[in-house]
Amino acid sequence: SVIFYNYIAKDENKTIINNLKRYLLILGAFASLSYFGFAAVINIFIKKYIPSLNIIAISFSAYPYIIVINIIIVNLYKARKEERKYLKVVLKMLGIAFLYNLITTILFKNSILIAASTTASFITWYFYSLKDFSYLFKDKKELKFLTINLIGFLISSHLFNWFLGGIIYLAIILLTVKIFFKNEFLKGMDYIRNNRYLN
Repeated sequence: SVIFYNYIAKDENKTIINNLKRYLLILGAFASLSYFGFAAVINIFIKKYIPSLNIIAISFSAYPYIIVINIIIVNLYKARKEERKYLKVVLKMLGIAFLYNLITTILFKNSILIAASTTASFITWYFYSLKDFSYLFKDKKELKFLTINLIGFLISSHLFNWFLGGIIYLAIILLTVKIFFKNEFLKGMDYIRNNRYLN
């Protein structure tokens, strides 16, 4: 996050930041994929914790939103020297998270729904940022990518075993990247290939 702050603080180039956000969304989707590796370890070596996987899976689904919030949105507030506004946003989001958790606890008393309310808090924060950084949310492809991957992840992690679910979700990621972010992905791969021997 510090590295990206130094980069963003030099110049808030909207085009570059939007491109960075797309890469981070792809990275976030693959970060959610790591759940299935975690689930494999639990299923093979620590079977007594298998019942908790449904709750843990909900938390992994928030990765795309968390990564963009931490790396881009937080650093944009800092780069603009708007720490006071950022503090107000954080306090507001904490209040919303508390409210979500309180409502689900009182009405449902279901641990899975309580975990879902926490994920919903990050999603709320992500879209709440539209108020201060509207240029980050003009591409409808990103919303489609997030929606399909969120639903795909929840289905893959809850309706299938870790192996089959992981394959299905990986296929969903690759398909949605190809449909929505093909150019960005190819440019990223070219950059990695061209720079892998520099060090």
